[in-house]
Amino acid sequence: MANLENMASWSGDVDDLAQVAGSILAARGIGEGAAEPNVRLIRDYAQRGIVSPAERQGKEAIYGYRQLLELVAARALVADGWPLAKIAEQFAVMGDADLLGLVAAPQALFTPAQQVVRRLRAETPPPQDCRSRPSESFRSRAAQLSSMQSELRDALRKLGLPENAPAEEQLTLIAVAPWCQLLMESDRLNRLTIEEAETLGRAVTAALLTRNRRK
Repeated sequence: MANLENMASWSGDVDDLAQVAGSILAARGIGEGAAEPNVRLIRDYAQRGIVSPAERQGKEAIYGYRQLLELVAARALVADGWPLAKIAEQFAVMGDADLLGLVAAPQALFTPAQQVVRRLRAETPPPQDCRSRPSESFRSRAAQLSSMQSELRDALRKLGLPENAPAEEQLTLIAVAPWCQLLMESDRLNRLTIEEAETLGRAVTAALLTRNRRK
């Protein structure tokens, strides 16, 4: 089974998704003793917003790398004690790299068997606690991502911007002089008229003079 990190071009139907995700989870020792992913589970996760909708190709539903990441990460979080509603909430604002970070594989300098042993030694609690206490390192990664996403949403909300992602603009930097630069939206700059440019020039002049007079 290829590493999850190297499967960005993967695609398949719902049966393939269940099989590949199950193999990855088993290889990484995630959710041992739990039921393997199946079609019913995937459809339930899709209804809950945990697994993204499949791409329709005719009558067939095709899943890709994003859905594979979501399914593997979701099973890891469930094994760590996370509720499904919380998982769906976090996945809505997580990118592929964030999801991959939750189930990042050990360094590829070791054989698969050695990787499993190293991970178990580093993350598995003592036997008497293994069923009651999640992996501290895994929980820490997930909590850190959750905190960062919450801070981002709060900051965007205060700025009056959409909470799902920062606003992105294409900007052009114009060097009026070595010590004076003007930053403008590229699309708006392309539609700038002579009259508007003259108005901007007067506005900049007025702003500079006003600032100097305040000193």
